[in-house]
Amino acid sequence: DASAPLSTGVIVPLFTENSSSRLSQVNEIIQAKLAHPVVPIVVVLNPEGGPGSSYNPGIATEVRNMQSAGITVVGYVPTGWGEDSISSIESAMLVYLNWYGVSGIYLDQMPNWNYNSPSGTWYYSGPDGEFIPAYFAGLSHYGESIGMTDVMANSGADVPTDFIGSVNTIGTFENPFLPSLSLSAGWTSIAGLGGWHASYSKSNFMFFSYAVPSLRSEEH
Repeated sequence: DASAPLSTGVIVPLFTENSSSRLSQVNEIIQAKLAHPVVPIVVVLNPEGGPGSSYNPGIATEVRNMQSAGITVVGYVPTGWGEDSISSIESAMLVYLNWYGVSGIYLDQMPNWNYNSPSGTWYYSGPDGEFIPAYFAGLSHYGESIGMTDVMANSGADVPTDFIGSVNTIGTFENPFLPSLSLSAGWTSIAGLGGWHASYSKSNFMFFSYAVPSLRSEEH
């Protein structure tokens, strides 16, 4: 139903090289999905800071089991804050697809400024240097061209509005506490600085909170 409201889901970073630990976490995630079938769950698969140097049949089985339970699995690729070569990132994306049949990719280290500085400094306002939203949009288009349906990127902080549409979903918060539900809470707001996220579909955004011992019912 296109008129139905978008469901808020859960994204789970699965970052471990230890096979027994990963399997335990995979089984826990599957049980959580089976217990809450209507809640969208996305798992970010990160075996070795990327797909790794060789195919792992155990990981392939775990991915298939998660997908069979209705979980979306995407592969993790760092971008060096928009400095890594497009070709190297595209190569890693294709490896994830060929080895593990993931449905998308999670591009880490998205900057929250618009241009790569020729001198390598952060928060460069331009106009020289590569336009970073275009860098991520190109990777998103490549993902679509090879059949990926979910291309997301994580900045971990609020981004300029120019980034909207460069990927499907942008991570704008990553802290050891939950974001504020107040639209006027500044950078800690779930709606970004000045509450600007509220002008766009919530499907554009994701946030990460860790070391949170429990959720109060009003925060669910």
